[in-house]
Amino acid sequence: MRVRFSVLSQDDRQMINRTALVILEKVGVQVKSSSLFRLLRKSGLPSDEASQTVCFPSQTVNDALAAAPKRWRQTDLLGNPLPSPADQPFFIARVLLNWVLDFGHREPRLPKKQDIINLIRLSDSLPKSHIVFKVDCPCSDVAEELTYLETIATVYRNTNKHIVANPINAEAARYYVELGEAATGESIAGQTWLLCGIAVTSPLTIDRDTGDGLVFLLERGAPINCFAMPIAGASGPITLAGTVAQHTAEVLALVTAIQLLNPGTPVGYGGASPTLNLKTGNLSMAAPAVNVLTNATTSMATHYGLPAYNAANYTDASVPDVQCGVEKAISTMVSMAAGSAVGMFGGDLHDAMTVSYEQLLIDYDIWESVSRLIAGIQVDSETLAQEVIERIGHSGDMLTDPHTLSWLRRDEHFFGQFFVRGERQAEKSMVERAHERVNEVLSEKADTPVSPDVIERINVYVRQEKQLILNRQR
Repeated sequence: MRVRFSVLSQDDRQMINRTALVILEKVGVQVKSSSLFRLLRKSGLPSDEASQTVCFPSQTVNDALAAAPKRWRQTDLLGNPLPSPADQPFFIARVLLNWVLDFGHREPRLPKKQDIINLIRLSDSLPKSHIVFKVDCPCSDVAEELTYLETIATVYRNTNKHIVANPINAEAARYYVELGEAATGESIAGQTWLLCGIAVTSPLTIDRDTGDGLVFLLERGAPINCFAMPIAGASGPITLAGTVAQHTAEVLALVTAIQLLNPGTPVGYGGASPTLNLKTGNLSMAAPAVNVLTNATTSMATHYGLPAYNAANYTDASVPDVQCGVEKAISTMVSMAAGSAVGMFGGDLHDAMTVSYEQLLIDYDIWESVSRLIAGIQVDSETLAQEVIERIGHSGDMLTDPHTLSWLRRDEHFFGQFFVRGERQAEKSMVERAHERVNEVLSEKADTPVSPDVIERINVYVRQEKQLILNRQR
């Protein structure tokens, strides 16, 4: 039986749903993208042009939820289906963040394109890592005007995995789609090898870049992850229930807009709500209250029957240390126990501002450990092993029994790659052992799994886009 728990009762979820519907109907959402505002107004939603506010009647929201696909399977860039989140929540490898922390250093550095390649190679070394996630941030060795084009192309040149992204603007959204189409040789319409996240800016605002990006994705028929990140005590109410209600309203606004404008579009229900420490003014992505919020928002996703793509495993720690491990383990457990499709976004430190090669591998161990816990115990005639116990009796040996051998390499027992399990205390720390593995992986021959003809199609697209960018600058 799988382990499940929620901080919200059924009555709690119903109350939050009713509150969110009232907020959407009475307050609405400010839409600063003129193209999105026009489309929503044309669809018949109550709107005010002066304030750019769009309201969402409760019945319209409920109809949109009914129209949204409840189950849809993602694929990699080769068209192979990914394991269903119902079987095991996804591990997603971060392959770029704003900073990179090198082993043995206390201060991070700016990322380079090679970091994307290295992190993808490390992800490839993890057998159940099927998705990569890139953040749109500059690389120190890429010209500013080419940032999105070059970094996104680097991802597609080096992996056939499923791509998750939160495009920073419409230009980045276009590159994710069109570079992917160059790689696959097919339109993204009806395909699920890319999942782009679109976020409400709390409180209750869709900014211009986000709205324009959403319009582009809808025009091309891409799957969309709807998410929000209200900060409890700042851009959301200080009470946890209030923050969950606002988060729910913001995500439902996106789901409704998408289903109105392109019915049947696959959507995810995501986000993460941090808290603001009003004593210090510091933001926290991993305080205990954040874990409560993560569990609650994931529970709301399952309440609506939508796949929950809530980011889990944040840490406030700046280096891989005890605090980091504790925060990531708790965060991953509460998210997965609530039914999230995502078990972990691996590799990050310091509120997802910094990526660490070693932390990516350690996070995979944490994810597998929590996955084993959440899976529970399979109880049937074979696993109860009554015949085995009777056969062995009082003095037999289970070690060499055929039943033991047949179950030896199944998933019932997990020991991890970097944990110390029973042997004498290792001289090297967990981070040091992970660093050794990083060196092993990156010292191997660096052959991309992407075929030469795909890389050439990507390069042709990049050359054409570079020329357009240069022409605009003249």
